[in-house]
Amino acid sequence: MKQPQCACGLPAKRCEVRKPGLKHPRGTVFFNCPNSLSDPLNKCEFWITEEEWIKRSKAAGRTATTAGKAERGAASKAEGAAAAKRIDDDLADELADALAMLRLLEQKITKLSARVAVRSDEGEVAARLG
Repeated sequence: MKQPQCACGLPAKRCEVRKPGLKHPRGTVFFNCPNSLSDPLNKCEFWITEEEWIKRSKAAGRTATTAGKAERGAASKAEGAAAAKRIDDDLADELADALAMLRLLEQKITKLSARVAVRSDEGEVAARLG
């Protein structure tokens, strides 16, 4: 399995949990930003367990070696939050566009209904005169 890339664009470093914690037992394999120890000021907070990386890769219908950069970057909390905000913004834009189209359709329906009513009235008048 090829390692994921962190949000910095670097191959993530494969590590193993040495001190067991509440969330991850000793021996859990994970990936993190290679800058986490060498350059802590420039790290991207990327962190994902190997198990989760495999799940995400399979869920995307791709192997871990071809998973997309956006998916890899979304594993970090900051990247995930930013991606969620972009999706929310995109959905809000789509909703606004759909509502604008709905208003236009309502106006068109009103105009067409008025035209149909006029023609209907004209037809009734013509039938009475005829």
